[in-house]
Amino acid sequence: MRIRFSYRLLMSLICSLLFSAPAALLIAVAQNTKPIEELRMGGRSTHALSRNETHSYRVPMKSDQYFSLRVEQLGVDVVVDVFGPDGKLVEEFDSPNGDRGPEVVSLVATSTGDYRIDVRPLEARGSAGNYQIELDEIRASDALDKQHVAARRHSNELAARLHEAVEKQDDQELPNRFDEALRELAHPGSEPILLAFRISEAIQLPVQFMMRGDIRRAGSLAPKLLEIAEKELGPTHALVAAGLALSLQIAVDMNDSQQTTVLLKKAAPFLDEKTSEVPAFITLTTIRGIFELQQGNISEAEQSLQQVLMVLQQSFGIENHPGAVAQIYLGNAYTADHKYSQAEASLQKAISTEEKLAPQGFYHAFALASLGGTYVQEQRYADAVAQLLRARTIAETAPFRSPALEAEISAILATAYLFQDRYADAESLFRRTIQMIEDTFGPDHPKLVPYIELWVPGLRHLGKTGDADELEALADKIRSAQKH
Repeated sequence: MRIRFSYRLLMSLICSLLFSAPAALLIAVAQNTKPIEELRMGGRSTHALSRNETHSYRVPMKSDQYFSLRVEQLGVDVVVDVFGPDGKLVEEFDSPNGDRGPEVVSLVATSTGDYRIDVRPLEARGSAGNYQIELDEIRASDALDKQHVAARRHSNELAARLHEAVEKQDDQELPNRFDEALRELAHPGSEPILLAFRISEAIQLPVQFMMRGDIRRAGSLAPKLLEIAEKELGPTHALVAAGLALSLQIAVDMNDSQQTTVLLKKAAPFLDEKTSEVPAFITLTTIRGIFELQQGNISEAEQSLQQVLMVLQQSFGIENHPGAVAQIYLGNAYTADHKYSQAEASLQKAISTEEKLAPQGFYHAFALASLGGTYVQEQRYADAVAQLLRARTIAETAPFRSPALEAEISAILATAYLFQDRYADAESLFRRTIQMIEDTFGPDHPKLVPYIELWVPGLRHLGKTGDADELEALADKIRSAQKH
């Protein structure tokens, strides 16, 4: 069975997406605000913050003074806005650390007067929670303070420009913004927290393209981002590992064995479990196992995937999404090796994990479809149909639909129907599969060949010799193009 690798595994290497509310929102909710309280040195206070509520504080400052304060988030993700004596927004502070951890605010005053500090929830519809606020220091600023503030503002400006390109999904502008962001990230004086988060957003854009079936667009953007990351950060940086994982998966999905081999050589430092960070090792070794399986190197695939599960067991346990993915592909390798009892055991473990973590989710459908494929190989067609119908129902209603996964489920279900002599049902599904693969990967793609080979005998059985001959000619054309 040839199920596409789940792109959610790549996301274990990079942050999940967040979207900051515009600063203008806090002005729109002037109601539900507390009276403005002066913050004093050494005073720490805890407050409950509700949805649509803004708490305001003031810090009297003289021009050229430096101040810093800390807002500790205790179950609510907050944004801290600083306004100058003229009432204009000076800077917004929102670290990508969720509803726990600190928001650290620091500033050099450019004029004398009261600076207003507003604390508001990141999301107006989010849950309520508590926070602590404490003024750490007020003192005369020095050159280092000014350098620090200027560096942070410059980094955040670049982060905002990169985020804008991601939001617009601007394939042309994004590499330029990504390049300038990485150059800033590599600079010793940069303030990297928000910048690094926006860089991770940019890396995820090709992932989004892949998940919605736009593999050609992903295949155009991902190599550009990888090349920039290698140039600016060096070949062993964690962001390079993420870029390699994405580019490798695209190459595997496109059946580009030559490009996959080149990328695996680049990934060599991350494929050594003794020296690599665990997330990078797990992701890239899983992809290597998938490639070996695709190439028919079954024992090598089994070895890679067993190694992934061993490292996972030692580090995090295997009842997680990366463990489920490794179990699924190991089950597929066992099926290809005719080790059906081992395949079923591995796939049942994956199904059990997904039923606990995310029932009716993408991975659940993935595991069920793989088990259906194993049952087809065992000629247990009724069992296969039952699993595949479950998988199809989940895949067609999952929050993140994958055209490639839906195509694979349809193809395996059509195969089961074919062996049950349900030719009309099989024909409808095979035609749907071929159309979805052409829409996702383009016409005349190598992924079409195995499905054509499966369906041609069915067409001949139905007396549709002309259709069968046409599909056979297409398969021959694709095979010939691959050889050249």
